[in-house]
Amino acid sequence: MIRLLALLVLAVALSGLAALAAPASAAAHRDPCHPRGDCPSDHASYKWRGMLCVKPTSDTRTSSFKQRVRHGGLTYYCKK
Repeated sequence: MIRLLALLVLAVALSGLAALAAPASAAAHRDPCHPRGDCPSDHASYKWRGMLCVKPTSDTRTSSFKQRVRHGGLTYYCKK
């Protein structure tokens, strides 16, 4: 019984840490332009003006994202 309680406490603690870390990684997607598709995607998850775009630091960026676009003061790399 004590072991089960300890595992439960550990699970709750770990989920709390995950919740604290999540806002930092999701901060870029808080802008309402992303769900509406009004701005370039950070990770090529939707088309914007007929193009797939990524932010410069995205791990989904490949050499095929050649067209540099500035939008809202930010730089993106896009492809048709």
